Amino acid sequence: MFTLKNSISKALLMSLAIFAFVVFSNANAQEFKYNDSWGPDGMSVKAKSPSGVTVNFSTSSVILNDVMVNGMTMKSVNIPSVFLPNNEGYPDLAGTGRFIAIPQGSKATYRIISSRIERYSNVEVAPAPRIPLETESGPLQYTKNNSVYSKNAYYPENIVMLSEASKIRGIDVVMLGITPFQYNPVTKELIVYRDLQVQVDFIGGNGKFGEDRLRSRWFDPILSDNILNSDMLPVIDYGKLPVNSVTPDYEYVIIRPNNPEFAAWADTIKNFRNKQGIRTGVYSIADIGGNTPTQIETWINNAYNTWTVPPVAILILGDYGTDGNINVTSPIWNSYCVSDNIYGDVNGDDMPEIIMARMTANNNAQLQVMVTKSLGYELNPPTSASFYNKPITALGWQTERWFQICSEVMGGFFKKKFGMNPTRINVIYSGTPGTVWSTATNTSTVVNYFGTVGLGYIPMTPDSLGNWNNGSAQMVVDALNAGAFMLQHRDHGAETGWGEPAFQSSHISQLTNTNLSYIFSINCLTGKYNYGSECFAEKFHRYTYNGQNAGCVGILAASEVSYSFVNDTYAWGLYDNMWPSFMPAYGTTPSSRDVRPGFGNAAGKYFLQQSSWPYNTNNKQVTYHLFHHHGDAFLQMYYAVPTALTPTHASTITYGATTFNVTVDSGAFICLSYNGNIVGRNTSVGGTTVVNLTNVPTPGNQLDIVITKQNKYRYMQKVNVIPASGPFVVYLNSTINDAPPLGNGNGLMDYAETNKLNLKIKNVGFAQATNVNVKVTTTDSFITMTDSTELYGNINSNDSLLINNAFTYNVANNIPDMRTVQFKVTATSGSNEWISYFDIVAHAPFVKKGSHAIVDSIGNNNGRWDANEQVKLKVFELNTGSSQAKNVTGRIICSSPYVTINLDSNVYGNINGADSVFKYFTLTSAANTPAGTVATVVLRTRADYNVVKLDTMQLTIGQNVAIIGNGTTACGWPFYTFYMDSRTCMLYTSAEILASGVSNGGYITKIGFDVTTAASQVMNGFKVYMKNESASSLSGFMTGGTLVYDAPYTVTGTGWQYINLTTPFLWIGSQNLAIEICFNNSS
Repeated sequence: MFTLKNSISKALLMSLAIFAFVVFSNANAQEFKYNDSWGPDGMSVKAKSPSGVTVNFSTSSVILNDVMVNGMTMKSVNIPSVFLPNNEGYPDLAGTGRFIAIPQGSKATYRIISSRIERYSNVEVAPAPRIPLETESGPLQYTKNNSVYSKNAYYPENIVMLSEASKIRGIDVVMLGITPFQYNPVTKELIVYRDLQVQVDFIGGNGKFGEDRLRSRWFDPILSDNILNSDMLPVIDYGKLPVNSVTPDYEYVIIRPNNPEFAAWADTIKNFRNKQGIRTGVYSIADIGGNTPTQIETWINNAYNTWTVPPVAILILGDYGTDGNINVTSPIWNSYCVSDNIYGDVNGDDMPEIIMARMTANNNAQLQVMVTKSLGYELNPPTSASFYNKPITALGWQTERWFQICSEVMGGFFKKKFGMNPTRINVIYSGTPGTVWSTATNTSTVVNYFGTVGLGYIPMTPDSLGNWNNGSAQMVVDALNAGAFMLQHRDHGAETGWGEPAFQSSHISQLTNTNLSYIFSINCLTGKYNYGSECFAEKFHRYTYNGQNAGCVGILAASEVSYSFVNDTYAWGLYDNMWPSFMPAYGTTPSSRDVRPGFGNAAGKYFLQQSSWPYNTNNKQVTYHLFHHHGDAFLQMYYAVPTALTPTHASTITYGATTFNVTVDSGAFICLSYNGNIVGRNTSVGGTTVVNLTNVPTPGNQLDIVITKQNKYRYMQKVNVIPASGPFVVYLNSTINDAPPLGNGNGLMDYAETNKLNLKIKNVGFAQATNVNVKVTTTDSFITMTDSTELYGNINSNDSLLINNAFTYNVANNIPDMRTVQFKVTATSGSNEWISYFDIVAHAPFVKKGSHAIVDSIGNNNGRWDANEQVKLKVFELNTGSSQAKNVTGRIICSSPYVTINLDSNVYGNINGADSVFKYFTLTSAANTPAGTVATVVLRTRADYNVVKLDTMQLTIGQNVAIIGNGTTACGWPFYTFYMDSRTCMLYTSAEILASGVSNGGYITKIGFDVTTAASQVMNGFKVYMKNESASSLSGFMTGGTLVYDAPYTVTGTGWQYINLTTPFLWIGSQNLAIEICFNNSS
């Protein structure tokens, strides 16, 4: 093995593309304030009736911001809470839109009832800029649309617009757009409509708002936030709706590939959500009829249009691909980006009627990780206060964009609203943070809205915050490992990571955070799940550390290159759905709402659609299709230390009962189910909530009651179904006696133990139970009952009886860790027999090799294993189980003729669960060991009770460093970043390499270049190929090489800069070596 270095200096050049178009200054803004407005800023409903609504529009101020366009000072015209500009090239006048619900079958018309205007003369209104792709750099570009600017007429001609009717999940709506300005570019007169009242009339129709069948308790918050007159929608009492329809319809659908491992994990999610009260069903590709986008979309549309209970959310459980046995395909929107949003858009308007989510699993191992991440997170959420106190905001400062505003606003909200202390990780991409947040148009509007004079989330100037260039990928790693409930990133992105800070897919491997974060990756490409290899979002979501779930519980990311500014607006709408107090003047402000990123993703798209309507529709349209939630559609994110629900309810229910009373916190969602079928559900409004029941099972069965609420532990108990008369005896609770010599005395079921059960039963019936005998059994193959019967005698009604050490069983040596063992309790009294069940979780060790390292302190101490050298081999043994591994030993063997093992065995002793221990072995290499020899060492681990594990290690002996050449000629390649991409091919002859001191062929593990001038630009799509080549010269680029490195790369400084190959390359010493290096940036 050797490292290849090239002494020919490679000069790195950086070019700055300067588009001398735009300069914006907050200092030169003019603001006109109006103190006697007719209503609050924006639109509000003044009056409503079955025949229409009266909408008031007011603005308390107008801001004219200076914009330099080709050397001329012009003005952009802004009003509060309108973030986006007008259409490209048109006078940059702010406009806004809101949805209005209209009755079924009606048409909407409008008329202006009254207005109040102000006139301003000699105003040079700037053209609206072109909204750039996020891969573009430099200032915004402004070009006048001469068809407007040359005309002696007011723009817009109509200050009010009304869209054609469309639907939001069955609700007929129109978009009311108001641009409260008219501007004549020839006379330079600007008219401001400071107050406006518009009557929207409903013509015809049946007077009913929306289709009740399509209403959903889960989607209603999106309707209430986005429809201005949402209080005109009929109130649906979801607690009184039947929980079962006449056909197998589901509000949550899981679409899976055909292979059986997908079926098993889909059923795991289904059972979990059904018990929670979310009616869930699973369909395979075979059920749907095929794995083409058309077949899947047709099936979804039919379910939405015909089911009695139509789907409100769909989880695609599988990675993108055409093989229906292991994949679920996805449509491509407009030949541009992969988009599951097309499946969720039923009526063809690009907006989701159905919440879409995906888990990009390819096999059983990935399924296990992704599913258990979601369900485990909700069952056992992190409990550390610091985890919820330190959300992470990461960003790249770019003066021409809003990246810095987007992330800092979120951090400021968490700090002001919840008293959190966000971790800020910032890097400058371009520009210098000073007294302006951004030079982009409308920045002052955004800053006034979110800044000190508005909501108070950020200061008016960024210089007071500081720490704008202190970030790094390592800081992201450290912050996630320390624990954070979420991370918000805003900057550039690529398929394998972020631009600034340069946290890449390769850094995910450094994460040790078993307390999982949710990642909001608001950038380009990081969620491109149809990428040729594993994209950033996929790696984050699939990641484990030492066999335990780590990385993220879910991630939201874009599947292609996205647009600036619309992304920020989308993100703010997303956050306002989850935390309605984020923008309190918009939508509704309930005291609490379930924080579900999958639903927030859809809400953000509706918010974006209304923003500045009818302008920039194309930039918005692509955004609807880009952003995807990777995770369970109903994943509920915790943002505070969870606390327990303390409901009050009966422990039994009489067979034939039609209601069940529960007293619990307002907003808690209650569900009773039997064998995964929902029996009753309702949402608490405080006090006693009545849950209506259907299909209660016969006596002797148990109902599951599950209660959930935001930031509360999931409450789970059993409710016994009993007859209306007579006794009824059931299991109540139990504890374990495993005191030595039975076991380790911790009161848990551990492997290789004998457990005695202290078991309490209760008579929940209405009469005394006499001469009660109890038998405990299990069908679990890892448990052997040795004492299964006990006489409990007489038990009065509503009394309980505990007998210690009543039952005994043995636990197998090889019982899997965390296995749930179900026990059956059969109580008899005369002819009466009552059956109940309880579960115990088993604990066992899982021992395996951890990391290993060569330590040559007893040799030549150069940090590697050379020929004729004795070294220590440091090997960690990990116990990732939950029970102690006893008397662990390790022994190594090696069949290499060049290796002698001096110390082959070690005693690791007892290793506690979730702990590790290291020991040193000793090995010696022969003097004649060829450089680059790879020796395979096998570690055999043993522990008490027949615990055996085999692991292998690949150890390299003899690593040469070859420096090729000794010249000083400088060139820009292979890191020449003047252009957006580059491809460089180099040929090193065998003679050159051998002349450098390498005596033979071997594995190349890294290459290096001596850099004299460096630039820090990220080279995305950076790849290195190598090939053994017989030709002595190259006539063109090489073909057929081996890909040995594939990850974004940044030159970090001058001097020798190394690229550690992800795949070592075997160079054949008799042949020449061809190396190709390429990268592909978007700008």
